[in-house]
Amino acid sequence: MLDGMDEVADPDLRARVSRLVESFTLAYPKCRFVVTSRVVGYTGASRLQADFATTTVSDFSLEDVRQFLSHWHRLVAIGQMGAGEDAENYARNQTAQLLNAIQNNERVRDLAINPLMLTVIALVHRDRVKLPDRRAELYAEAVDVLLGKWDEARGVDEIRILDDRPFDAGDRRLLLQNIALHMHEHEKKELEAAELRGLLQAAFKGMTKDEAEARRASERFLTVIEERTGLLTARGEGVYAFSHLTFQEYLTALAVAARDDYVDYILKNSAEAWWREVILLTAGYLSTQSKERTTRLIDAIYTSKTEPELFHNLVLAAECLRDVGSNRVTGNIESILQNTLKKELSRETPRVFDLKNAGVFERWTGKAEKKKADSEAIRHMVIQHRNAAANALARIGGQQFWTQPYGEPEWIPIPAGKFWMGEGSQARQIDLPDFQISRVPITNAQYALFVKTTEREAPEHWQDGRIPKGLESHPVVNMKWYDAIAYSEWLSDVTGKHITVPSEAEWEKAAKGDKYKRAYPWGEEFDSSKCNSRELDLDTTTPVGIFLEGASPYGVLDMSGNVWEWTRTNYETKKDDLESTDTRVLRGGSFFNGAGDVRCAFRNRGYPNFRNWVNGFRIVVVSPLLS
Repeated sequence: MLDGMDEVADPDLRARVSRLVESFTLAYPKCRFVVTSRVVGYTGASRLQADFATTTVSDFSLEDVRQFLSHWHRLVAIGQMGAGEDAENYARNQTAQLLNAIQNNERVRDLAINPLMLTVIALVHRDRVKLPDRRAELYAEAVDVLLGKWDEARGVDEIRILDDRPFDAGDRRLLLQNIALHMHEHEKKELEAAELRGLLQAAFKGMTKDEAEARRASERFLTVIEERTGLLTARGEGVYAFSHLTFQEYLTALAVAARDDYVDYILKNSAEAWWREVILLTAGYLSTQSKERTTRLIDAIYTSKTEPELFHNLVLAAECLRDVGSNRVTGNIESILQNTLKKELSRETPRVFDLKNAGVFERWTGKAEKKKADSEAIRHMVIQHRNAAANALARIGGQQFWTQPYGEPEWIPIPAGKFWMGEGSQARQIDLPDFQISRVPITNAQYALFVKTTEREAPEHWQDGRIPKGLESHPVVNMKWYDAIAYSEWLSDVTGKHITVPSEAEWEKAAKGDKYKRAYPWGEEFDSSKCNSRELDLDTTTPVGIFLEGASPYGVLDMSGNVWEWTRTNYETKKDDLESTDTRVLRGGSFFNGAGDVRCAFRNRGYPNFRNWVNGFRIVVVSPLLS
């Protein structure tokens, strides 16, 4: 195995080495040969001929990451400590620490599937002992590694860029920041070689005696950055790009943070998706420098008077806060954002007039060609933005419909008395005692508290027992009947209340009220904007409680659509019990079903030991006799 052909910096010498490698393989024809190189160093005359086949390294799976780190730490430990049990134990501990850090940070995990980036992460972890918790700090360490520490660790001699003085990693980073900012401002992911060289020569002109020396420095810099760091790479003949868009975004963020007018500059670009990651990384970087500057930015974002779409500013500010952490800002900005998001999410009427006055109403509705916006399109757009806002609230530790420490839900009282159960001519009056029902289905975040406390098995789609990314405020799904009952019994124990899943009759009364035979919680006519059904075409669950207009007469939410919900009623006998193993009634309908399947009276068969992606549940407080 001949590793690192691209590290032969001189192209002519690299081509000569390739010919020597070919001769070597001919001299030993019964051997197998593997030669490695970064793509950028394997072009033209440097390419191997003979019988060599060219391939590229695939992205890593999580198991690949685990195996790589295990071998990497073992070899490093043996190199430092010598072979033995101490080295083996040290390596296992380091692997476990780093793997845990990767699994707990989704964005770091996304980088770790790239073998080059995983090596960088491992090097950062080795230097720092503990991997930085914040993305901006990880990227800072990664850029430092790529700009100098890696060569230093490998014992590779530095290539001089300026003849008369050093040009260290910090100098290189500052120059790359300006290039990244130029690319981002012009919405480019790639630069033509001539344009890149022009930018470099202009930068070096003030550091050198004449243009000839500036050109030489530019070429040396390009060689170092391209072949030694892997930050800026050739993507084709005469085209350059950052090896990962994240590096361009991070370096752009550093350039933005260095500006005196950084707040105004960001607000000018905050509506553009192209700048979103840069804004988050700018906030992250500022949080390593100044609480005051970080707070000023987040405050300016969420208090801005103009926004391109509903909740845009609040969501962006919340995402910034999540990246930096509440201990990196001043004042009570976290609670302010949480309370503001809750307040806005509880408003039934969208802020249409606010948006119209801001001059972005037509753009928001996507109906710029129409004088009169389509009301259904507006409602669907509101749902999408409520979805984003609810997820943002969950990511900064806020919750709308439940409280700590046990995740006890917001209860809606249902008074005693008769109601019409069933539809049309099949409806009959049923008399029920009073009870309380959770306003929304149980969420992933609530169920996670139960899993953590009881060590019960997590839903099978939770990888490594963790809530799927961004689904904290979504209803928990893949629930067996026994899971719902176990959760209810646990919450009963910790709260002292008599809690169980609702009977079919309790569920239906909470859905339609005591005066109506209506088909849906909101009335007789189906409305696709009032529940998460197939017609909305979201093809996934949504955060609980965002369909405010679909509330039942009692104010209970999500009674139609989103997920099927378990009841304690036997499907065959229509009697309520907690003991039998017969099939159970499921109510509510799911986003997979059509309009006819989310009616108040629609019932479905559910098998107690069967998990289904769209099986969830809500709970009720009942009297001791009924429980």
